[in-house]
Amino acid sequence: MGKCIKVIHRVADMFEKIALFAAILMLVAMLCAITLGVYVRLFLNGGFIWTDEFSRWCLVDSAFIGGAVMLRRGDLVTLDILVDRLGKKARAVADCVILFLCGIFLLVFLREGYSSIFTYMGYRALTMPTNQAVPLVGMEIGGALMLLFTVEKFIYRLCAVFELDTAAMTGADVQKGDVAE
Repeated sequence: MGKCIKVIHRVADMFEKIALFAAILMLVAMLCAITLGVYVRLFLNGGFIWTDEFSRWCLVDSAFIGGAVMLRRGDLVTLDILVDRLGKKARAVADCVILFLCGIFLLVFLREGYSSIFTYMGYRALTMPTNQAVPLVGMEIGGALMLLFTVEKFIYRLCAVFELDTAAMTGADVQKGDVAE
């Protein structure tokens, strides 16, 4: 069990760094596209029509990919008013149930998103030389990362239920929100 947790922890660490870099890169690309669009419209009395669509795609994809990073770090907004009132072990069990249901939702999200990619391949983008499936790829990547990080958290919470020491298994500090206090 310890080797499995260590491998999942390392893989999740690597994907978190890549996802954070990708989300920042998309936000910078969005900022550049918006700035270029404003500059051309304001000072050159022209316009690049593609900047609006490109910036919208970057925003959506960075939200999904960045949201996956925030999920792993435990920085998303949660309503845990009932779970906080439970004891240590009951809280770990409740978290396992919640994470399991989130995993099921993410599997359905990924399946439906994957089938939507093929549907949208037939539709041309309004202003870009590509099809409408391109922004869906970033959403699928974000969903897959969320699933990976949810599985990682589920394993940590399952270890908390059985009172296993996950920090000793990974050789690193456990992520915020992963172990019951």
